[in-house]
Amino acid sequence: GQRMGWHDAFDYGSASAVFDEFARLTAFENEDDRDLNLEALQGISAQAYDDLPPFQWPQRGKFDAARQTRFFANGQFYTPERKARFVAVQPPVSPAKTNGAEMRLNTGRVRDQWHTITRTGKSARLSAHMSEPYCEIHGADAARLGIADADLISLKARSKSVLVRAMISHDQQEGSVFVPMHWNDQYASAARVDTLVAPRTDPISGQPALKAATVSVEKAAMAAHGFLITRDQPDVAGLDYWALAKADGGWRLEFALRKLPEAIEAFLARLVRADATALSASDGHRGFWRAAQFERDGLLGAAYLSVSPVEVSRSWVSGLLASSFATPKDRWRVLAGRPAADMPDKGAIVCSCMSVGVNDIAGAVRAGCHSVDAVGRATRAGTNCGSCKAEITEIIHAHRLIAAE
Repeated sequence: GQRMGWHDAFDYGSASAVFDEFARLTAFENEDDRDLNLEALQGISAQAYDDLPPFQWPQRGKFDAARQTRFFANGQFYTPERKARFVAVQPPVSPAKTNGAEMRLNTGRVRDQWHTITRTGKSARLSAHMSEPYCEIHGADAARLGIADADLISLKARSKSVLVRAMISHDQQEGSVFVPMHWNDQYASAARVDTLVAPRTDPISGQPALKAATVSVEKAAMAAHGFLITRDQPDVAGLDYWALAKADGGWRLEFALRKLPEAIEAFLARLVRADATALSASDGHRGFWRAAQFERDGLLGAAYLSVSPVEVSRSWVSGLLASSFATPKDRWRVLAGRPAADMPDKGAIVCSCMSVGVNDIAGAVRAGCHSVDAVGRATRAGTNCGSCKAEITEIIHAHRLIAAE
């Protein structure tokens, strides 16, 4: 605010001063006609603000009993007559399916992203859990449509389309798919899922119908899939699909091509900004190509291209930009795309706070940790914000079932 010229209006000396103004505004001309009231917290000191525990508002006074229970427990509402206002509505009729490719789309959120990634997209740690947009689809629907796990699929509606990664899950209902709403054009080539939703609003509240649509689903024909890490933000020109995310020390990029480049080695060299000192490996018969570029003891970039979804350890590779490569042996391991046998692979990140992967948790379960608390004591997973506890529970159940079999 001060940089925009409003120095006097933004002369706060601390976070507590900002909160104090907020508390005063909630109480201003509030004669118990607005639920948000923090009158009791006006004038809060910096130390008291730092020590402030979670609480339920309103907080009108020190002995305010209303904050000890849920809203409206006494049957009083914030209307002039203190009565609730109910509105009778006619639920809309869901569109009928016209063929086997049309499905019901649900949109929503994922654990570690916020709105359109305007803040969380800057965090490599938060991107480690789910780094690209996806479509969760039931296995029966995927088999019917010829879609395999990690394929790219196209969802279309109203002459609009998105291109996202397939995630086959039996937790999804048959006939329905789920796509998160976070990714925008800055972080993905075609993942603005709300473009598929009809521009309808509720006639009474004005709420947009953002959560659902009827879409056609089909596998996207791709000749090659790729994964890239690089210090500098990569050039995505010419890529038919891409999803960008922050990594420690740089960027990570999932991409795909509808047609193989005529000069694959030159294509990879452009991605990693390579010169004659780059390392490369290829097997045209098996359909994979790889390249890496170094500067002194550091890695500038590494690219992996395959005719099928690239099989490398994303969590391990994404951490290489912050590593040192002093020997040729260390450098050649980059092209392998996975750690050596004496370097455990943590797998896909489950706990973003503590950087704990699925393999770490599975190992703890095999060692006898059969509860979330036990896994937390062994790996620290789930011991900070706790948002990954449900996922940890699923991993525990899955590996206990494998052991029982």
